[in-house]
Amino acid sequence: MIFANSSTQVEAARQATQTIPIVFSNHVDPVGIGHVASLARPGGNITGLLMLLTDLAVKELEILTEAVPHAKRIGVVWNPTTPSHAPALRAIEGAGEKLRVQLVLVDVQAAEDFEGAFATMVREGAGGFLVVPSPLFTSHRTAVAKLALKHRLPGMFGHRDLLGDVGALMSYGADIDELNRRAALYIDKILKGAKSADLPVEQASKYQLVINLKTAKALGLDLPPLLVARADEVIRMKRREFITLLCAVAAACDLAPRRGRAPSRGGIHHASDALTMVVREKVCVCPAAVALVENLAPDVVGILLTSA
Repeated sequence: MIFANSSTQVEAARQATQTIPIVFSNHVDPVGIGHVASLARPGGNITGLLMLLTDLAVKELEILTEAVPHAKRIGVVWNPTTPSHAPALRAIEGAGEKLRVQLVLVDVQAAEDFEGAFATMVREGAGGFLVVPSPLFTSHRTAVAKLALKHRLPGMFGHRDLLGDVGALMSYGADIDELNRRAALYIDKILKGAKSADLPVEQASKYQLVINLKTAKALGLDLPPLLVARADEVIRMKRREFITLLCAVAAACDLAPRRGRAPSRGGIHHASDALTMVVREKVCVCPAAVALVENLAPDVVGILLTSA
């Protein structure tokens, strides 16, 4: 039994064997690539779960244009060595024409290509970018997210795990955890005697839009309220993170708020400017400053939050 979650791994496994059962959990185009004969009757030794990338990528582009409605150009980061990307790219190009946005296509085949890809998108005036899902991009998600912040480009990703621990802006895609659980049922059936050729390929049934408001704040991006309201999950700044940020604001603009006493109106305006600097320049905060802001009265914290 071989578990190969995506098209790239499935292709490698297919070339190694045509007899050992292969189960995938998030293939994006098994019929188009030729890994199965049809969704209803796969034939051969390969079956599993599907999330159709040609449809998914178009939806991602549509959502991204909602997030950055004034962008006339959108970057598309793709990998020509990933089997499913060519048909996905054709679908994205068709959607771009309907949405009246010009696409800046940048191909990335290795980790060292990322810096040049972002430089190209910035040079071509892209107002945001879409990452077509690939194992290469997932493996180097931290580098991709950091480059997005460095170049201040809002990005749409295909996997939710990019947002929480790395800091990308938004993602839209199938629930990977659910697909993996359903793939385990396929493996169980095959181990109990079922033939992979007779197990239909099932499509993902649960899709999630996740938005990271912390990253939006860092990018200086005000997302449309209706878009945020549609999100299945919104990642917001945690209390400890917010306290640390407030400390940096206080240090940056030389505020010395006292317990139960709000700063002056001029100080609030100054704090707003300082907050922008803190987010962009990553001002460091000492433990003493953290302790100071933790002791602020709630109304002071509320005023500073509003001014941010």
